[in-house]
Amino acid sequence: MKYKTMNGYTIESMISTIKARNNGNQCVGNVNLGCLYNDGNGNHCAVGCFLPDDHPAMSNKNVSVTGIVEGGIDPDLEKILPISLVGMQRLQSKHDDSIGCKHIHDVLEKWIRFHCED
Repeated sequence: MKYKTMNGYTIESMISTIKARNNGNQCVGNVNLGCLYNDGNGNHCAVGCFLPDDHPAMSNKNVSVTGIVEGGIDPDLEKILPISLVGMQRLQSKHDDSIGCKHIHDVLEKWIRFHCED
């Protein structure tokens, strides 16, 4: 299944956003804590890359992307994401499966190019 880009995003802008918002080219979570929307050092998880730094989810480290919507943190979240909530869940899962990976940009870029369309 291909996820259609939305909210002004393209495949290329999704990739450039991830690279810009994850300075270290590695997953910002760790095996003990899991993934973090924002590690406080300029790095973000896959979903966190597309959220403004002042977004309420940034302080909720253990809330899934659907939890942000269903839990009432931001019921309009899909209005700012580059692909659907289901697509973002799958992108985040790919990210989470890569904890410890030193080349997360490459992993996520390949996923985006394969699973998304403009």
